[in-house]
Amino acid sequence: MVSTMFNFLFSLKGRLNRMPFNLFIIPFLIVGYTPYYAPEFVFYLDSVFKKIPVFGLVVCLGIMWSSLAVTVKRLHDFDKSGWFFILLLIPYLGHALVLIPLLIKGTDGLNEYGVDPLD
Repeated sequence: MVSTMFNFLFSLKGRLNRMPFNLFIIPFLIVGYTPYYAPEFVFYLDSVFKKIPVFGLVVCLGIMWSSLAVTVKRLHDFDKSGWFFILLLIPYLGHALVLIPLLIKGTDGLNEYGVDPLD
């Protein structure tokens, strides 16, 4: 179980279908838009990270890497290289492109990155 969770969060290999990707990414999208709707929550987190800066750094790096790993595996499900992640960083275009992995089904059957996760 621990090995499976570690591979899910930190490995760049394999494929990932829509459901686990959505369950991982949607909370981060909600938190990403939190400053617009709940600024007091952001000020609270800011005060925690200022008191324990190493904790804040470790948390941020862990979230960044796991988001990258999960997104790369979802791109692999479309038979695309993980380098397509860079397109998601382009302002405005990235916001539109993030809907593709959230909504569209990946490649059926075997592809370059492994077996179909739905099989």
